[in-house]
Order: sequence, then C-alpha cells, then structure tokens
Amino acid sequence: MQNNIQQINNIYHRFYLTHIQLVCLICFFKQFKKAFQKTESFNQQKLFVSVLQLPQYRKKIYLDYNQYKSFKKLYFSFMYLLKFKIIQNLLLITKKVAFIISFQKNQI
Repeated sequence: MQNNIQQINNIYHRFYLTHIQLVCLICFFKQFKKAFQKTESFNQQKLFVSVLQLPQYRKKIYLDYNQYKSFKKLYFSFMYLLKFKIIQNLLLITKKVAFIISFQKNQI
C-alpha cells in the first residue's frame, strides 16, 4: 500500500497534474471508450459535461491498455479539455499517456 501511495505521488509530480485533473483524464478515457464504441464521432460538449458531473470524482475507473491505440483519435478531444482548463500542463506525448493508462490499470 505504501508503495502504491509513493507511485501515486510520483505520477502527480511527473505530469504536473492535481488529483482532480488526473481523475478527469481517467474519466475522459472511460467516456471516450463508450462513445467510440457507438460511433467514431461524438459530442464533445456532452463528454465535457459528463466528466464534470461525476459525483465528487470518486468513481474508480479501470482502463484497457488497448485504448492507447486510439490516442491519435483522442488528440483533438484533449485539446478541447485543455481549452477549458480541465487538464492543465499535460504533455501530449503518447508514451506518457500510455503510462497513465497502465498506471491506473495496474496500481489502483
């Protein structure tokens, strides 16, 4: 447990994300996966609102690493979230995004 806490602290520091921002990122992937399974186009405003409305950001979400393959399709949606300051100072580098995904799946 202590090791997990240390890893969580490390990821906050490395990506300059607050806890809420990190959870928003995880929730974003979850919401995108649902939307993407239905159609390749989805309403970004609806996605943005659904992320914000998660009750107190307590919902635990486990991600499939295969979502990493969809990174290029996510790029503009990340930019949309960045525009509204939901995810700040996030480096849009595929390896780092994949690291966040695998971290959440394996450590929490």
